[in-house]
Amino acid sequence: MQKPSYHSIKKDTPNWPIRQSVLVEWICMWISPYFSRYFIAWNLRPNTVTMFMITFGVVGSIIFCFPPLPCKIIGCLCFWMWYIMDCSDGEVARSTKQFSKYGVEMDFMAHLISHPLMNFSFWLTYMQMDKYNSTIITILFLIFGCTELISRNIIDISIYQMKKEGSGRPLLPFYKYLFNQLSCYPNIALFLSIFIILDIGHIIDSEYILYVLFSTHLGSTANLYIKTLVKYYKSK
Repeated sequence: MQKPSYHSIKKDTPNWPIRQSVLVEWICMWISPYFSRYFIAWNLRPNTVTMFMITFGVVGSIIFCFPPLPCKIIGCLCFWMWYIMDCSDGEVARSTKQFSKYGVEMDFMAHLISHPLMNFSFWLTYMQMDKYNSTIITILFLIFGCTELISRNIIDISIYQMKKEGSGRPLLPFYKYLFNQLSCYPNIALFLSIFIILDIGHIIDSEYILYVLFSTHLGSTANLYIKTLVKYYKSK
């Protein structure tokens, strides 16, 4: 198949403004078409790209577990490639009109596989650094792991509901937008990996950043759970 242009792929992709996007999604969707062009030219199926996503998530998590700083940097790059592939599989599907029966479910499985492994690699790295209270860090990651799985399921329900109702992404007030960005998992995972590298390099202390991200995520998940439950309870 002929290699499509970058702009033709962007044209087939919903162009959400930054105020209606997850920050890392907005960043990665400027990069992903460069990869999608080759995937389409090589006649790769969208599900194959999703497998690349899973591979980057798993391999990145394993590499990030090793203490040397170069391993952390390579792992961080794999995490960013993980999300770029998440954007790319949809671009390939829309450009080639290849929509598999379980494509959405496979993407969901990709996140279920990658998220716990990435969280484990972050926790293990903090244990390796041996500069913060290991008990507090462990409790934080246990709570975060639970709330992240809850929020992931609720968000997927909401996305399904929006597609069913034909509604788009709402334009949130700035304070809600900022709160959502601080509590969204892709933002947390991809930026936290950078903060950890800077911490290992003695450039910053990431402990308080971790507290802010995790507490914001906990508050956001609780709010999302209550609002969703009330909405469904009141429905007729």
